[in-house]
Amino acid sequence: MTRLPLPLLITGAWTALIGALVWMAASNAVEPPAWDALSYVKKSLTFWQAVAAGQPFNPFDVEPTLRPPGTVLMAYPFGFSPEFHAYYFRSVFIPVVLFAVTMAALFGIKGFDGIAAALTLALMGMPMLYQFQANDLVPWDVNWGMVDNFLASVAGLSAAAVLRSVRGHSAGWGVLAALSAAFCFLIKPSGVMVMALTGLAWLVLLLWQERRQLHGLLRHPLGLRFTAPSLAAALAIYGVTAYVALTSEYFSAENVLFGNRVIAIMSGEVTAPVTPADFFGLVRISLGWALTALTVLGLGAALYRGAWAAFSAALLCLGLGVWFWFFATEPWEPRYFVPFGVMAFVFVAPLISDWVRAGAQPLRRIYIIALSTPLALVTILLMLPSPPLQVQRALGVNLVTGLFEAETVQAKAVLGELRAAGAQRSAAYFFNITPAQRAFQAVLNHTNLVDPRSPQMDVLSPIDWQRPSTFRIEDLTRAEFLVFEPVRDGARRAAILSQRTVPDFYTEAAVFTAWASALTPSQGVMMLSDTSLRILKVTDRAALEDAFQDLVQRHDWPAAFMDSNQPRWWSANGVDALVARNSAATVNAVFALAEAPETHIAIRAARARWSGTLFDLDVWAEGSARPPWVMFAHIVDGQGKILKNAQTELIDYASPNAAQTIRRYTFTYTDLPANAAGVALGLFSPKGPELDFLRTDSGTTDWDGRRLIVPLGRIQN
Repeated sequence: MTRLPLPLLITGAWTALIGALVWMAASNAVEPPAWDALSYVKKSLTFWQAVAAGQPFNPFDVEPTLRPPGTVLMAYPFGFSPEFHAYYFRSVFIPVVLFAVTMAALFGIKGFDGIAAALTLALMGMPMLYQFQANDLVPWDVNWGMVDNFLASVAGLSAAAVLRSVRGHSAGWGVLAALSAAFCFLIKPSGVMVMALTGLAWLVLLLWQERRQLHGLLRHPLGLRFTAPSLAAALAIYGVTAYVALTSEYFSAENVLFGNRVIAIMSGEVTAPVTPADFFGLVRISLGWALTALTVLGLGAALYRGAWAAFSAALLCLGLGVWFWFFATEPWEPRYFVPFGVMAFVFVAPLISDWVRAGAQPLRRIYIIALSTPLALVTILLMLPSPPLQVQRALGVNLVTGLFEAETVQAKAVLGELRAAGAQRSAAYFFNITPAQRAFQAVLNHTNLVDPRSPQMDVLSPIDWQRPSTFRIEDLTRAEFLVFEPVRDGARRAAILSQRTVPDFYTEAAVFTAWASALTPSQGVMMLSDTSLRILKVTDRAALEDAFQDLVQRHDWPAAFMDSNQPRWWSANGVDALVARNSAATVNAVFALAEAPETHIAIRAARARWSGTLFDLDVWAEGSARPPWVMFAHIVDGQGKILKNAQTELIDYASPNAAQTIRRYTFTYTDLPANAAGVALGLFSPKGPELDFLRTDSGTTDWDGRRLIVPLGRIQN
């Protein structure tokens, strides 16, 4: 039996220790998965539901199709569970293990000496691996449940397999390189660049190594035994992966548009430039100084030794990574660069090892200690119940966990109140995306997903990364709960509200928060609970809308706010003038309840338009139907098939102006399908197991008069 070298055993033991400590930290988490992490939870849930159904399916096509199926392997690889602590643990520990495996594969069992172990520990000490709960105490780039570290670790394995394949003329390692690179594409769309880099690096390294026999390489015994099989296997793996992905909903026009829209909105609203000081701070919380310095050292060693192939492969990774980070995504989020930085490090790691090994013995020991120090410090911090924040900031890690327990209790109390009242659905409006509000929101969203019997909560916010960020009265006044961090100091609140000009969204959010902090029961709200977050329950929507309009009149607002908050109440003359300007189309269809004709809603006009990259439908309606009545607007094809659906509950209060009795409702769609032909409008009441519909006999209808079909050509501007 082969005896494992001591450095490898030490590395394995240290990895196990990290696992135990991360498990303890994950067990203390109180905040469920939120935002990106929640989408991976949903992907796992729908994946395992599809497996349980026992029918063949394309894993790319299960919802959410924006997330590829490789995320399931990290999130819930053995079946779905509503418990999330093990998921948090896996999101940290699986990448740590894969980094250890990567370096063991790179150096081999026999070659895994103290220097290889030190380089492995340096990689395992990368700061971005140890970023837990989102908070305001220490800087962070990722958090529990995200897949960026998983992607980086698999990308690193693909780079190591490339080196082993070329150096050993091994088709097996070549196949592993192609498989791991293709799997990166199953983790995130950016994995396609890892695929390209892996293939290109393999070719560069092979051609440089075999440059003396390039002529007839494929006819050479080496080519027949290694090059041709490796190329054939890689092309097959890449081809199958690309075909399955590109013929699925994963790369649908809607998903591509969604991703581009998020990046465009983020880039447009995060306008602060990254200064040199900021850049170094971002490096500190991602790759970290040790890994960055080692990569630079490896590039220098490659130049010194004339290892142009390794130098070129690493430089390609760094160049593409920097471009992707700064020009294709968001400069303030270095996580987009890390997979490429890890690949560059792996390509030059053997050169670093050779350079250190050539030095004097005392220097080798110093290098080993220095390279192990960052992970050693992180290990010590993980052992402490309350790691010092100053040390965490210095190391670029975020080991904070267990925060916002009071806020998660608040969220559960809101759901409990709704459950006790027998409510099936409600809505909460969040003023911002701070960590405390995120924790509250996480409870609502996670419960919505894992417990269908719980009251379903629509989460509304001025920030959705699909439209310019701004407060919208349409959302604010349909919410039952308002969630925000109050401005408790009266003098500060008055100073914020005294600003006449509101130049940007950040000021807008401050003004609205200060305004909400002073709302009283006479303005349509009651306080439900108050921790770092204040939860207001809306008791009178009309009074709240009056308070909103009063605030609007006292300030000059940004263009995005004004565009998103056009008048909600209209007169008949105002609607007619809109139609006369060809800004809308007359509909004039009356929907009524057959057994109670006094219950009726008249749809007066409609308008469809692009709002940035979103498609909006405005409908002007009036009538005496009492709630709960819901208006729906289906985007349909020529045969009436539903392509997109949106709906909104009709408001239950009268206009503040007797001359303006027509209400404008807005429906927003993420895109407009190419085969969209019209809009199908209707109204229903969600009473009991059966739905009550209002019916109309105006215009073109279907569903026995329940839907009015309006051609898009009539109403689209």
